[in-house]
Amino acid sequence: MARPGAPWFWKAKQRWAATICGKQVLAPREIERDDRITALEWYAATVRAAAINDEAAGELTVGDGLEAYLLACRDRVAAGDLTPDAFRVLSCSLGVAARVVFDGSPFHAKPVAKVDRKQLDAVIANWATGRKKKADAGPGYLAAMRCKLQPAFRWMAAQGIVPAYTLGDSRMPTRSIVETEICSRATAAKWLRWLRSRASTEAHAQFLLLQRLLIRTGARPSELHRARWGDVAWDAARTPDGSAVGVITRAEWKSGKKTGQPRRILLPPTALRPLRHRFEAIRPAADDLIFRDPKGREWSASELARECRNSRNAAAAAGWDLPAVGPGRIRPYQWRHTAASKLIADGVALPTTARLLGTSVAMLLKTYVHTDAQRLLAAAMTLDRPRPVRSPATDASSEVDAGRRAARRPVPKASTRPRATAPKPRRPRA
Repeated sequence: MARPGAPWFWKAKQRWAATICGKQVLAPREIERDDRITALEWYAATVRAAAINDEAAGELTVGDGLEAYLLACRDRVAAGDLTPDAFRVLSCSLGVAARVVFDGSPFHAKPVAKVDRKQLDAVIANWATGRKKKADAGPGYLAAMRCKLQPAFRWMAAQGIVPAYTLGDSRMPTRSIVETEICSRATAAKWLRWLRSRASTEAHAQFLLLQRLLIRTGARPSELHRARWGDVAWDAARTPDGSAVGVITRAEWKSGKKTGQPRRILLPPTALRPLRHRFEAIRPAADDLIFRDPKGREWSASELARECRNSRNAAAAAGWDLPAVGPGRIRPYQWRHTAASKLIADGVALPTTARLLGTSVAMLLKTYVHTDAQRLLAAAMTLDRPRPVRSPATDASSEVDAGRRAARRPVPKASTRPRATAPKPRRPRA
C-alpha cells in the first residue's frame, strides 16, 4: 500500500494511473482530472478484473486487495453504513499492517492468493513487537488486529480476488468491566471552576462548555461533540418556575438503527443558558458543529481523551485537588457514570433513568450504576442496628393507648326504625 489513496493523477501523462500487480496502469483519457469518483470506480473494476484473470491472480498483491477493500468501505461511508471515524481508524490500521516486514519483504508486497494463517499470525506478531510500548500488546490487542484484517480477506474471497477464505475465525476476548469510582458533585463543581479559570482561548472555552453539558446531561461524549446547532430545540419544555428546557435531537446515534428512534438529550436550564449565550455570540449556521477541537476539526475520542488528560495534569501541577489517576480519575465518560448513579440514588425509576440516558436497563445496571463508600457504609449501619425489644411497660402503655382509642370511637346512633314484634301465641280451643 505504497499509495493508500489508490489511483492518482499523473501530471506528466495527464491521466489517472494506478499500480496493480506491480505494474503501472493508465486510466482512459475520458476520465477528467477532477472526476475522482469515476477514477475510483475504474480502479476497483480493474482490480477485480485482474483478480479474476488466472494469470494475474498469482501476481495480485496484498496491497492491491486491501486498497480495493478500502474503496468498498468508502462506498459504505457514502451510503451511511460506516461512520467516517471508523473508516479513518480502519484505513490507518490496514496501512500499518501493510508496512509490516517479515521474511525480508513488506506484507503489502506478498501475493494475496498465497496468504495463509501462518503468515497472518507472523504479521500480527511483528505488528505487536514493532510498537513503542511492547507491554501493551496483550491478547486483546492482537485479537483486535486480527479482527481488522480478517474481514478484508473475507471480502476479497466474496469478490473473487482470492480463491477462498482460509484464515479462520477469531473472537475478541471477553472484556472485563473496568473498575470505576464515581466523582461527586463537589468534584464536578471544582473541575468546572478550574476550567473556567484558564478559559482564556476559544479552544478552552469550548472544552469548558462541553464538560459542563456532559455533567448536566449525562450524555455520551460522542452524542454532544457530533451534534450540530440545527439539532437544538431551544424551548422544548418549561420547568414549574417557567424556565426553558432545551432538547438536542440526534438521528445518528449508537442504538438508532436498533430502536428506530432518535436520541433526545434534555438540556436543563443550567446547561441551556451557556449554550444559548454562545449561540447568540457567534450566530452559526444550522449545519455547523457545536464543538470543535483545538485544530478546528470534529472531536475524536482519542483527541477528547488527550485533552482531558492534559487538563487533569495541568490542574495537578497548579495545585488543584482533583482526581488525576486511578479508577476515579476525571475522563470524558466519568460524568455519565456519575449521572446514572445519582439518578438511581435519588429514587428515579430504572426505566426512566435508562430512557433519559439513552440506554437499556440491563446496560444501566451492568455498566453505569456504582455505589460509593458512604452509601455502602450507610447500608451496613442499617444492618448493624438492633431490633427494638418490647418491654412490659411498653405493652402496658400500648394497652392504655388502645383503650383510649376505643373510648374515642363514635358510638353508633340508635335506629328510629320500629322493630318487628314477635306474634302473640294463640289460645288453644276448648
